[in-house]
Amino acid sequence: MTLHFEDFTPGLRFTSAAVTLDLAAIREFAGEFDPQPFHLDPVAAPASAFGALVASGWQTVTETIRLALNALPELAPGTEWADFQTLSWNRPVRPGDTLHVAVEVASADPAQGLVGLTITTLDAADQPVQVIAARLKVPRR
Repeated sequence: MTLHFEDFTPGLRFTSAAVTLDLAAIREFAGEFDPQPFHLDPVAAPASAFGALVASGWQTVTETIRLALNALPELAPGTEWADFQTLSWNRPVRPGDTLHVAVEVASADPAQGLVGLTITTLDAADQPVQVIAARLKVPRR
């Protein structure tokens, strides 16, 4: 099934598979993209505000987008991200945390062909670690 604008109705939900972030993956990402001690150094991290080594929020964002896109059925050709309206990091992601994503259609603007999504990243206890409000520009049939 290929999703077009008409298929996105508010309240429609999709749930992703899960991914576990291990220490090696967290340190590899941070080493390349966000080299701060609380992402890289297990000795220095306890002195940070997090009290331990944590994943970069940007790693959580990239994992979230991958999981969200994998959770959605195929999108109509020409679908593109229009914007990210909000991003909140609710709790840190620690080595060994297992994450999954819930994508909910929040709005559908027929005048502009924009679909508003709330993308919530949840840990194994279903506690939100991150919430993104974003919009997709989706072609009509």
